Amino acid sequence: ELSDTITFLSRVFGLSDAHYFHKWMLRYLETMNKNLPDQRFCWGEIISSTISEQLQQFATTGVFHMNSYVV
Repeated sequence: ELSDTITFLSRVFGLSDAHYFHKWMLRYLETMNKNLPDQRFCWGEIISSTISEQLQQFATTGVFHMNSYVV
């Protein structure tokens, strides 16, 4: 289910390589869970306008920047 969501989002944003997006998203979730261990996240909260902007930037530059966290 997670992989299907990631593949779908990569297509929506025109990302040519879903593998890197998958890697980034998992690391981002791990980082968020470590920073806020009591906070539970759902996809509706994670896929926000901020992340959308980062995905669009990645589609152009090939680099994710999220809270100074780079993959």
